[in-house]
Amino acid sequence: MQQDYKFLDMPGLLATRVTRQDPDNREVWILDEGWYDRTRRLYASLLSFFQDNALIRAPASWSSIDEVVLMFSDLTDDGQALVRSGAEETWVCGFDRPGSKKDYANTKSLQRALDKIRRPVS
Repeated sequence: MQQDYKFLDMPGLLATRVTRQDPDNREVWILDEGWYDRTRRLYASLLSFFQDNALIRAPASWSSIDEVVLMFSDLTDDGQALVRSGAEETWVCGFDRPGSKKDYANTKSLQRALDKIRRPVS
């Protein structure tokens, strides 16, 4: 049996201090508020994909994306298989490239990976 772990820990993720250089004074570093907004939107899209595809065992019990903590054991067998396949991590990392214009709502690669998992073995 695989050891359980936090698959998604938004409070922990959002507690990370992310800074950038102040565009008006390159010697000063300021909190990168945009990073927090992008992170919320990215993981809200991922969470919606997992919910829409019944990859989470229990119904949502959080009122805000900022509160979401999902354990690996909270995922269905298909959800766990998707995570183990690396598709979710590849999808998330695709947005981490500088200047990425990818749409957070585009979950086609996740859907393809899930379809492979759910495809009946012949």
